Amino acid sequence: MTRRCRGVSGETRPHWRITVDVLQGLLDQLNIKGNELLIQAIGFIILAFLLTKFLLRPINNVLEERTSTIKSDLEDAEKKKQEMMEMREEYERRIANIEAEARERIQEAVKVAQEARDKMLEDARQQAERMLERGREEIEREQQKAIVEMRDQVADLAVEIAGRIIERSLDDAAHRTLIDDMLNDVALN
Repeated sequence: MTRRCRGVSGETRPHWRITVDVLQGLLDQLNIKGNELLIQAIGFIILAFLLTKFLLRPINNVLEERTSTIKSDLEDAEKKKQEMMEMREEYERRIANIEAEARERIQEAVKVAQEARDKMLEDARQQAERMLERGREEIEREQQKAIVEMRDQVADLAVEIAGRIIERSLDDAAHRTLIDDMLNDVALN
């Protein structure tokens, strides 16, 4: 069943026929001939077909390849980014481990240095004590030697004084003068 419409003259025609008539009138007013329009339309369709086949398809293929390449490059970049992040985390862990190990080594070196310092101080203290002890022993020997020498001198003096006293009998003033002379002799020696 075809639709029918009334035209301007009142006659009933199929709907598509009215549309064609309207288009024909419009084309006549624009001074466009139907045959030329048909030839131009066919030429346009052929041109569109040729452009699609020989230009658009290769361009689409190039664009698809480029899109594929870009997508692949983006995926590679994302993988490399992930790898770099993993490497960075690994390096950070290594650096943290190295820093911890360095701190431990420094602490160990400080401990060893403190122990060496303490040992050196203890050795120096012991050596100083030994030197002091030797000094004390030397002083003690010198004192003993001085005491022995003093005893010998006192004994010699006593003998000499006794000998002089015996040689002459002395009064108190002479006795005192004799003792003072002897003491002065001892002080000078």
